[in-house]
Amino acid sequence: LGTTTALVRKGDRPASSVPDAPTPPRIRVAAPVSQTDLPKTLSPHVTALPRARECASLYENKSFGRDDWAVHRLGTDTLLWELPCGAGAYNFSQAYVLSANDGSGARALEFPTPRGPLDSLVNSSFDSQTNTIGAFGKGRGVGDCGSMASWAWTGREFALLSEDNMSDCLGIHWDIWPSTWRTAQ
Repeated sequence: LGTTTALVRKGDRPASSVPDAPTPPRIRVAAPVSQTDLPKTLSPHVTALPRARECASLYENKSFGRDDWAVHRLGTDTLLWELPCGAGAYNFSQAYVLSANDGSGARALEFPTPRGPLDSLVNSSFDSQTNTIGAFGKGRGVGDCGSMASWAWTGREFALLSEDNMSDCLGIHWDIWPSTWRTAQ
C-alpha cells in the first residue's frame, strides 16, 4: 500500500520501498519407494481408530467396501491409508492414517495449514512418484473458488508445500489464484 505499484491505495512511495519477501521454508521430500506387497484388506488397527469409525458411519453399512479405501507405501515399514470421509455434489473428503506394515501404531493424520490443521482433505490423492498429496476443495462445481494445497512426505510427517486460495467465486481460473503458502524444495 502507498507505493506506485500497489494494486489498491496507490501512493507516492517507490516500489523499492516494499520489503523483500521472506525466504520460503525448505522442505526435503523423502524418496519414493516401491508400491509392492501392499495389504489387500483394511487393517483392523486402522478401522478401530475413532476417526475411521466416524468416516465409516457415513456409509449405510457402517463399514468400508474394498473399493472405498486405498493404501500406499511411504517407507519400508510405513503405510499411508486413505479412507473416504464424506461426499457431496462435487467434493469428496478423505481422511488419512499412518501405520506400520501390520497396521500397528495406526494414527489419524492432521495436515498443517496456515489457518490450523485439517483432519480430512477434499478431492485429494496421493502421488507415489513424488510422495505428495494434493487437494482441491471447490467452493462450487466449476472450481473457480475454494482452496488448493499440496503436502510432501518428509520421512516423518507431511509438510505443507503450497496453498492457493480464492474465497470469492468470480470465475477466476485456479492457475492464477493468490498463493497463501509456498516452500522451496
